[in-house]
Amino acid sequence: MIHEPHNNKDKAPGAVQRRGRSSVPVRVTGAGRSLVDPRRLRRAVHLTVEGNGPVYLVTGGSVPRTVDLDSVTPCVCEDALMRGARCKHELAALLHRGEPQVIRALRLVVPVGRGLSVAA
Repeated sequence: MIHEPHNNKDKAPGAVQRRGRSSVPVRVTGAGRSLVDPRRLRRAVHLTVEGNGPVYLVTGGSVPRTVDLDSVTPCVCEDALMRGARCKHELAALLHRGEPQVIRALRLVVPVGRGLSVAA
């Protein structure tokens, strides 16, 4: 796992902090929180989601999580509570539900290779 320091105190002397397109949050429109972190979205696609909404069971990470998309705090994992932003569990549930804005954000994290096409 790549650790990107949040401030100069966390940065080791001589360390290179990488900033690329993949580390920039993607703004999507709609109700609620509006940022999709590409790194968390990449992790979300590997999780398993069960349920028909608004409550989902998300597994495949270190601990199974219950995500309630109608709640002010959809997930109570440490990442969501500390950052106050969408975690991989919430993003996985939104993908499972077919949330158009999150699906569109996938275009920025999933490359289209030679000979591949994106279905319309």
